Amino acid sequence: MGLVCFEGGARGIYEGDLPEPSVSHPKIAGTEGQISNGPDGTLLLQNGDAKGWQTITPPPQTKNQYDEFIEWIEGEIPDHRGSGVQARYTLEIMMAIYESLRIKDVVHMPMETKELPLELMVNDGTLPVLVEGKYDLRKPFEGQTWKKP
Repeated sequence: MGLVCFEGGARGIYEGDLPEPSVSHPKIAGTEGQISNGPDGTLLLQNGDAKGWQTITPPPQTKNQYDEFIEWIEGEIPDHRGSGVQARYTLEIMMAIYESLRIKDVVHMPMETKELPLELMVNDGTLPVLVEGKYDLRKPFEGQTWKKP
């Protein structure tokens, strides 16, 4: 679990690999209300003026990721949603959450530690290895059997 503070004061809470009940829908809360994913691609909005949640159906996406990627390759748009730059930022935030656990303090971006925080914690004994081998929390698909690494 991690708290991510963005420029301008926005904050995000990441929860993953936690005991049940799991967090099934992300939620954004602000000073004027909150928004969450609803069923069937809808959004749920709650603000100070309305009682309860309002259901909003966003307009359909006119472009899919494939078309957007082709437009980017052909130079028609400057960037696309699946760019490696965005993935790098996401990975750095995840590593910063682990680094914060390791150093027991706030981590400022960009991260100064270039080593993998989880590996450092395993190597120095901070994170004990209970079962040798690769850690994998994925469950097998229906009909598959689980094979230990």
